[in-house]
Amino acid sequence: MSAIILDGRKTPVLLLHANSSHADIFWHQVAALRAAGHGCIAPDLPGHGRSEDAANPQATYSFPGYANTLRKLLNTLGVSTYHVVGWSLGGHVGIELWYSDARARSLRVTPIMPIEP
Repeated sequence: MSAIILDGRKTPVLLLHANSSHADIFWHQVAALRAAGHGCIAPDLPGHGRSEDAANPQATYSFPGYANTLRKLLNTLGVSTYHVVGWSLGGHVGIELWYSDARARSLRVTPIMPIEP
């Protein structure tokens, strides 16, 4: 999936998956958020899903490294403000973004799977 849909009239939501997962896990949430008028950004983190492995693993595979990668994506997309929802690893990365990126307006961290098993 790696969804990037910025056509919403409300603040976009950045959905961050857990370790060994991928953006496809959020397809229900993307549908619900879009129906509520939000844009959605649900990327595969480096080394997950359909993304490529990091060229510099030591710099990328860390909470600050993932956050730097996401800030670059958000800059490329021209996102001026966003909400963050992170599951497990994605929650840790979300905390890093919340701390380091003034564009992050809210943060929701969940330790549980966002789907029914």
